[in-house]
Amino acid sequence: MIRAANGTSIDLKQYVTQTQKLRELIGKVGNSGRSAWKAGEILKRVRDEKLFEREYKSFEDYTRKEFAIKESTATAYIRIHENFVYDHISPIMLVTHLKTIADVPDAAIKESILLTLRQEEARAGARTGDKLPYNNEVVQTIVDVAAKGTSVTNIREIAEAVIADQNEDKKQSPKRDRFGPPLQSPGMPDAKLRYENEPIDEMGVVALFCSIFDGLKKIPFEFEVDKSGRLEQILFRNLKFVRTAFPDACVRCTSNHRKTEFELHVEFEFESKNYWKHGHRHSPRHCDLVVCWEDNWQTSRLRKLLPPRSIPPTIALKNVMQTGAIELVKH
Repeated sequence: MIRAANGTSIDLKQYVTQTQKLRELIGKVGNSGRSAWKAGEILKRVRDEKLFEREYKSFEDYTRKEFAIKESTATAYIRIHENFVYDHISPIMLVTHLKTIADVPDAAIKESILLTLRQEEARAGARTGDKLPYNNEVVQTIVDVAAKGTSVTNIREIAEAVIADQNEDKKQSPKRDRFGPPLQSPGMPDAKLRYENEPIDEMGVVALFCSIFDGLKKIPFEFEVDKSGRLEQILFRNLKFVRTAFPDACVRCTSNHRKTEFELHVEFEFESKNYWKHGHRHSPRHCDLVVCWEDNWQTSRLRKLLPPRSIPPTIALKNVMQTGAIELVKH
């Protein structure tokens, strides 16, 4: 018998037993939520009772050397154990989903999300080994919408809206190596000389925007530059950069109210609703404008569950092609 740093006794048999159980469990965890819960139960005891001090100076050394996992992974398993009831985790729920839901501060909302996902599994007839009817993007979106302020009774409505959007995207996903129909651009006839087909993804939107930028520079539109509520008539002047990191681009602009140029940071999306789905709301970087092919945020079921201005003002190039005007939509 030896003593931990806090003065408690550490029994060798107890240490060996718990460590052996953990070796077996962690070897089976993979991405299984239930296995992670069981591992978290024992890891919590080992950590809180400092059983690891039988052989190691720190909990981090213990998890790394005994199980080849980081302390952060062990802590994630412990959080899953602390935040959920084992029987409320379905056999097919994943660690990644539970880690996301565990971030919800309200216990009732957290439990409601878990129940809703179990109901969705039952509705889809999903069993162990089957593909889940939701992915981590769906779970993250449900959590994010709930964080905006909602009640337990609204969780089901939120989940249905998010999953409906996901299923609609699956139906519309273009096949690889395809391109859109011929570009129809009565509002900008010269556009077809530079870009022949409609975009079918975000890359196509970037290419179209850059191809017709000289034409867009001639079209004035109203924009609230300084968040004062005053609209100014502005013009695109030149592209400062385009990149893969968020936000995708920076455009220099001029205004009839200003002597100096100013910059707008732009994010490209194929559909405007993708701005929310892609998680850009989490970025500390600022975005002033969404440029997309089609603005479908207005009709998204998810939009009705969120506060106004959940995404930046939007320009839909599809509309510009038809009218020859830049019509900014505030959401």
